Amino acid sequence: ETMLVINQGHRTLRHLQLLQDGLDSVADDIDENGDATTTLFAGGGAAAAAWIQALHRKVTTWLAQLPRSSAILVKTDDATAFANPVYRCLHREVELANKLLANITSLLEYIDGVCSNALKPTSAVRDAMRSLHQDQLPSDWRTSYAIPPHISLHEWLADFSKRVAQLGHLMSLPLADVLSQRIWIGGLFAPEAFITATRQVFSLDLHCALDELELVASVHNEANHDSGGGFNVSGFHIQGIQWTQSGGFAATDALESPLDTLYLSWRVALDDVPTLRKLPVYLNAQRLVMLFEVAVDVPPSTLLSDHIWAERAVALTAWKL
Repeated sequence: ETMLVINQGHRTLRHLQLLQDGLDSVADDIDENGDATTTLFAGGGAAAAAWIQALHRKVTTWLAQLPRSSAILVKTDDATAFANPVYRCLHREVELANKLLANITSLLEYIDGVCSNALKPTSAVRDAMRSLHQDQLPSDWRTSYAIPPHISLHEWLADFSKRVAQLGHLMSLPLADVLSQRIWIGGLFAPEAFITATRQVFSLDLHCALDELELVASVHNEANHDSGGGFNVSGFHIQGIQWTQSGGFAATDALESPLDTLYLSWRVALDDVPTLRKLPVYLNAQRLVMLFEVAVDVPPSTLLSDHIWAERAVALTAWKL
């Protein structure tokens, strides 16, 4: 409960700061330039409002930083690859990334033309310009995939670029090498779909039914990564407790701690395994979106009692800005 209250406080302060910054900047510009949204460029060559000039500089920077449109190339004629569930999942991820990247680039280029007085703004473009100026996401960007409600524009663009970069790297590899990489699960648009795809792949490899498998997470170096059935992941955090190589799992005052080493593997489910503890995996610290459940491999040396795990609401998160 304490952790949830602290997270709510952080979100409230963040929202108030963003709101105040946006209102202050727009109010200042209107005071200096009149109604800037209705007089973007007053009669024949008049100087643009100050906020339009500032937005123009930002748009130029964003266009330079973003990957080029349709940056991720995929082969669509490889029937063998499409038979693999992981490849089909990544292909859907790439299609979404390329579509969203094209939409972002198209809007920013149009706004660049408006700020240069070369194009006329439509109503939708005006709304987008105001949102971008206030460091907020246009509505169609916000609804493309699950994100925190109060993420800033700068954070979102940086995060989106990282997602595109990861997909580009994974699609450049031979299919057999994809699961040998450290995969940023939280950086996928549909992490749960990727986990489902790996389950299908390893079900075939292990010659068992899908419902016979359970997902096991190992955080210590002794995990047998050569036994097959798994893959390394990055970007995970654990909430409520911490993990260290020397002390294993232990209580901590920190809300969350990073997990530098995490190995996910699909194994045939066994009853009453004392070293396995089921934990939920959420998208981020807000715990609004639960992705899947894992059985965490807890070393026998761990001294945490059962009520500590429950009292602290221990969980994993896959994405942190």
